[in-house]
Amino acid sequence: MRCLLLVIAYIGLCLSLPAQQVSIDWVQYRYEQTCYVEMHGYFSTQGMASELDSIGHQVHLLECRVQISNELGTSVEDSYLMNFPAGGDSSVSETSSLFYDIKRYTLDPGVYEIRLGYRDYLGAQNSFTSLVDSVKIMAPEVMDMSDILLLQEYQANPEHPLSKNGMYMQSLRLNQCPDHVQRLVCYLEHYQLGEDGGMRYLQYGVADMESGTIKQSFKKIKGDLIEPIVLSLPIDDLGTGQYEYFVELRDENKQLIQRQTKTLQRTNSPAAAPQNLDLSSLFVADLEENEVWDGLKSLLPILPNKSHPTIQDLIDREELKSAQIFLYSFWRNVNQESPSAAYQGYKELTDKLDRDYGYGAIQGHESARGYLYLKYGAPDDIYPNDNEPDAPPYEIWVYHDFPRTGQQGVKFLFYAPNLNDRDFILLHSNANNETRNPNWQRILYGKTPGNIEGANYHDARQAGDGLGRFAVQMFEDL
Repeated sequence: MRCLLLVIAYIGLCLSLPAQQVSIDWVQYRYEQTCYVEMHGYFSTQGMASELDSIGHQVHLLECRVQISNELGTSVEDSYLMNFPAGGDSSVSETSSLFYDIKRYTLDPGVYEIRLGYRDYLGAQNSFTSLVDSVKIMAPEVMDMSDILLLQEYQANPEHPLSKNGMYMQSLRLNQCPDHVQRLVCYLEHYQLGEDGGMRYLQYGVADMESGTIKQSFKKIKGDLIEPIVLSLPIDDLGTGQYEYFVELRDENKQLIQRQTKTLQRTNSPAAAPQNLDLSSLFVADLEENEVWDGLKSLLPILPNKSHPTIQDLIDREELKSAQIFLYSFWRNVNQESPSAAYQGYKELTDKLDRDYGYGAIQGHESARGYLYLKYGAPDDIYPNDNEPDAPPYEIWVYHDFPRTGQQGVKFLFYAPNLNDRDFILLHSNANNETRNPNWQRILYGKTPGNIEGANYHDARQAGDGLGRFAVQMFEDL
């Protein structure tokens, strides 16, 4: 099962829980002749209200709803409150504290729709943030191996309320591997089927998304009815980039039985360069001051969010030498033999985006389309549309495969509300961890009277029938 980042659509004017504060990983397991899924969830308390509980402790309350259904009806309907301790005495948390929870649900084989809803139970807003997605549950008799669960923490602790097979495990949040993670740890279960009793093997490793396998290992397994397995792989030398972690189950003749994969992101901090570094012989010494600042800002789309405050701090303090050292260190980390070539190649790309998407004082690589291009790469298809009579100019980008989240058929909708053929903003996407706007049809088509279905314009979201409506057709074809 893939990791579902709950990029939660804005409902009304305000949500009780910001989208980036929830991340969910679904994992399928088997127990005898039944299958079940585990929901591994991370929840941040930032921005949540709190109150004193019965013993005088400040707490947050998160209300959760889970509905799992298929064409036969609802299989699971769960509603519960989670109690998190609050830091400090404030009634609203201004800092982020992450809490972890696991839920398990037994399901028959089939394809299910999952509806997840969360809200700050003590907050002023009553709206639930929500996500709708689907999962496919395998039949137990064809399930030789469970899904992969990448771990950021595990320990023997059979007494812990969230323990499994005597171990407390915490999933790797968002499948992100910062540079302090030196070993990649995975939990899975093997299920011996039939009476063959033959030896089986696990082949596991990390593959580059383009060049293929870069490191791997093997493990013999016993073939018990249910065998919990923890795999560990050193990744201290793994460079920044996107990778596929794979586990392959093979028989005694090394023939493939089943394969499971997870997409993960490795992010290394730029190697620290000494503050007394002699810059005179380095490429950054040849850059104009404005080129240093522009080069620094252009890194934002490809740096993890945690590095953005560092960039902004360098800009605010106008410390040119520190900025030069950071820029050099970053590109040295990308290409140790020729940092200048790595920098120049990236600059050629940002210059092209400036020409294609720049307008007014906005550089093209800082525009919505340019930023997304740097962050995710070139789309497979671009569909511009500036001739629908009921809509401003808009453009749809399509990525057939989207390794960052493991999705396929990802679409981004940009539009120009000011009718400027370059001033486009991102209105809607079906990509995890990006803008999902349930009102996008009303915003795109709603300026023409009668275009929106429903008696109440403010509650309606869907565009009615009309000429064109290409954007609606594109997003219905998911």
